[in-house]
Amino acid sequence: MCNTLKENATGGNGYDIWFDFHYGTIATDADDADRVDLRLLFEGKRISTINSYVQVTQNGKNLTIKVDRDGAGSLYGFAELFTLTIDNYQ
Repeated sequence: MCNTLKENATGGNGYDIWFDFHYGTIATDADDADRVDLRLLFEGKRISTINSYVQVTQNGKNLTIKVDRDGAGSLYGFAELFTLTIDNYQ
């Protein structure tokens, strides 16, 4: 889902909506749980405070993920990367 080749706020990714995201844990719901992996966007960076790099906002059953590729740096700011539409969130 993530492309890290371009040097822009979202790593070359446009904004996407992921419909039917299945909320769960890999340990207990491995067959159905979906996973978001943002490691490549931050490869080579030492991250001590994740809140400087990733923000999550909730609106009902939707979660919007925003990233700031350089945290407290001034090159990038928070940019929306995608929204998860969770099908089984209570």
